[in-house]
Amino acid sequence: MDDIAHWFVCDDFEETLECLSRRINAERHSDIEQFNQSKHENSNFKGMHSSARVNTIMNVFGTVMNFPQIKNQSIVFQFQDYLKNHHKWSLWFTKSHGSIQYWPYPYPRPENCTFGEDLFYISIIPPNLKSVEFQHSGLGDTVVPQFVSNDTLEDINVSGNNFQYLLGPVCNVSKVKILDLSGNLFVNISSYFFIGFSGLEKLYIQDNILSKVVMKFDNGELFSSQSKLKLLNISSNRLLELPEKLLQHTINLQVLDLSDNLLTDWNLTTLHLLKIKLIDLSFNQITFFSKNGMRKLEQSKGVKVNVLNNRFQCNCESLPFFLWMNKNKHIFLSYNNYTCQNVTGDMIGLKDARTQLEKACSSKLGLIVTVGACIILSIGLILGSVIYRYRWYIRYWYYLTKRRYFKGYERLHDKPQYTFDAFVSYAEEDRMFVFNEIIEGLENGKGKNLCIHHRNFIPGCDISDNITNAIHESEKIVCLITQKFLESEWCNYELNIARVEGMWSRGGKNMIIIVLMENISKNDLPIQIIELIAHQTYIDYTDYINTDIFIDMLNTAIDH
Repeated sequence: MDDIAHWFVCDDFEETLECLSRRINAERHSDIEQFNQSKHENSNFKGMHSSARVNTIMNVFGTVMNFPQIKNQSIVFQFQDYLKNHHKWSLWFTKSHGSIQYWPYPYPRPENCTFGEDLFYISIIPPNLKSVEFQHSGLGDTVVPQFVSNDTLEDINVSGNNFQYLLGPVCNVSKVKILDLSGNLFVNISSYFFIGFSGLEKLYIQDNILSKVVMKFDNGELFSSQSKLKLLNISSNRLLELPEKLLQHTINLQVLDLSDNLLTDWNLTTLHLLKIKLIDLSFNQITFFSKNGMRKLEQSKGVKVNVLNNRFQCNCESLPFFLWMNKNKHIFLSYNNYTCQNVTGDMIGLKDARTQLEKACSSKLGLIVTVGACIILSIGLILGSVIYRYRWYIRYWYYLTKRRYFKGYERLHDKPQYTFDAFVSYAEEDRMFVFNEIIEGLENGKGKNLCIHHRNFIPGCDISDNITNAIHESEKIVCLITQKFLESEWCNYELNIARVEGMWSRGGKNMIIIVLMENISKNDLPIQIIELIAHQTYIDYTDYINTDIFIDMLNTAIDH
């Protein structure tokens, strides 16, 4: 009797609210630990006959209420008016967690919404319940994993509460078409919260604080199960930007409301949204769309865009955007009502602003600047062509002069001793060049001691260990950059380990010698190599018609 003394059984639906109020009052004046009976309640639920289970509701404190007279009725719960003047309670949450081990946040995304009694709270509802409304009821703060006993709900409204975390998932709710989570305090959502709402058509999640958490879902995993979604309202969430692929699974989306945020541009991919009709971007911080933003909006056929009440500026930087708007005026709602602010703070219609800017931005000053830039560019091209034509002569004489004037160069006495003068990093396809030219020229011709991975790596050791030890024991690192080098995982590993060695173990000393063995466009080079050749001299093998001169240059680079 003591084990279930805290239960109230309500046999009449009309007495439900009064019963709950008495139950909550009892709870508020008791030690919360004595109500930690989740295992006991679950075992009682399992032992019930199936016909009794579907007629049972478990509330926040484990209260059980039987409704035998409503099992064949369709019930709509609308308790908000009662809750405004009485003790607030929740159908969804259990205050004492008991033995439930719900998923921590964040958690590896589950593949489906399969029930597990050790992972979920059980929310038991009447068998024909279709709508649940708990508006402005003071509920909060975490929506933990839920399994709803009957998949009959079509409309859930928990707007205007104090929820902060959407952990979930909420399962067995595939028939829910409308979900209203607006007006809460949400700052965090798990990637799997919505996986149970596969039939969702309208989602209202405005008036929350989702500015940071939304950026985590750069692959669209947040709405991966919402292929039937038609309306998404995510306005008033302080959004600064959005992941490009946030909506890649919402293929039936028709209305997207992003108004009253802090967006400054458009970067969402909408090419797959074939049914999109309206994108509301009003009351944001947009001054103009970038070229990428304009291109993405053009991809959506038949869409209407609302960008009213943004911060359009009447300046030359915005002119391309205004011209594009005029060209695509059919896209914009109320196009004739758009204005921009000039330097004096006055608001001007876009038509007049566009005319003024076209004149101002094509003034004589712009012409002079353009002509001057063309002259400088022409001189640069001519000078560059001359240097390029005679580049190997210039480098050759530079090399001879440097050898003559720096012949007496001495190493610092406190310089550490290394096992090798240089470690040569190269792709497997360049192996013969290394043995026939590099080893022959530097070791046999110049007396250098080189570390070659085909020859000097210790058998039986991990490749990564061999690489690290070789770089640490070598004074310089020579990287023979070819297309095969860029494609090699181990060559890139050697390059990056050498960069770390130089920065941390050798005080930022320049120890990497870049040798471009092929004509590779800088656009095809990784950022690490671009940074190296931008800040230090590199050797271009293709510039040397004489291999001996190349070997001399490489030898000098190793010595210094």
